[in-house]
Amino acid sequence: MEKYCRITDLNNADLAEFRKRAIIECGGSDEHLHYKGYHSKFMEILDKNNVKRKEDIYRFTDEKWYRTKFDHIDTFYAADGKITSISGVIEYNNWVRTAVYQFALREYSKEYPSRYFWKGGFLERAIEYAKVNNKKGVFMTFYPHNAQLKALCKKLIDGTGIPTSTGNYELIRALKFKGMHSFNDVDQNFFVIELNNNQFNIDEIHQAQ
Repeated sequence: MEKYCRITDLNNADLAEFRKRAIIECGGSDEHLHYKGYHSKFMEILDKNNVKRKEDIYRFTDEKWYRTKFDHIDTFYAADGKITSISGVIEYNNWVRTAVYQFALREYSKEYPSRYFWKGGFLERAIEYAKVNNKKGVFMTFYPHNAQLKALCKKLIDGTGIPTSTGNYELIRALKFKGMHSFNDVDQNFFVIELNNNQFNIDEIHQAQ
């Protein structure tokens, strides 16, 4: 049965299977799932095999996955019982970060495209979580290291919309671009939904890192 599910156990077997499939889709192999070691060494390993989507693979390795302080992972399950897409959530003081390692498997894209901007999808779920927990709002960040992310950021900044007929356009239009800030050692674009007239302040995020 198709369903959304909130997972707090990073060792969840369904998540491990999803991570492995994501790694393979991005040009990696099964063995990369359990990689533990330096980032630079992993990049060298992938470079030798002419792998292009190195950062996409690295985030799903044991090394990166278990060092990321998720509060939970929002997932979507297909009718076959497999996870098709995920969106991690992390609390930063009074703010909720969503779309952490957001990823949708290409093999399901025709029947189950990314659920992030869908009505009732990951973004709406993150906002509801923020409201229930009395947070100031929700934010997402994008490090535009590839053409796809650059195009997405441009659409969000320009307000030209997201290419999905199932998107909650009212919610997408509510996203505010709050500039590019240094975050996790790289410059990232910040998009925010402020709740209850709160004003986003990047200092609150940096204090929580």
